[in-house]
Amino acid sequence: IEIHYHDNLTAFLAHLNSQHIALAGAIMQSPQSISEVPVDKPICLLLGNEHRGLSQNALSHCDHTYKIPMQGMAESLNVSVTGAISVYETTQRRRVALAQSSDLSTKDSQVLTAKYYLHSVSPRMVAARFQIP
Repeated sequence: IEIHYHDNLTAFLAHLNSQHIALAGAIMQSPQSISEVPVDKPICLLLGNEHRGLSQNALSHCDHTYKIPMQGMAESLNVSVTGAISVYETTQRRRVALAQSSDLSTKDSQVLTAKYYLHSVSPRMVAARFQIP
């Protein structure tokens, strides 16, 4: 996972726009289920905190909103559960939509693979191997 930190919503939205990534916000009142959110292009799932949810400013920038349908007496899910269900559902459908292909170019795939290999090496192992204090 590549992590990007942003100082504020404006910087975050500028990054998404530059990457042509759709934004889908999780809100309990959405008429659309997570299973209906389009996954035909890259998407960022936006989750609010457990008490206040997403700000109106954040919601106004969402291309889609969605809810996670619940049965029984549950009224809401905590944010970690919502995130896990959201990522699982969209990832599964995206895999089917891509059907053995990838939305990464060969070069992008190679760069990411190299980054992952570099990050998998423990700095302590490198220091011990090359006797770096």
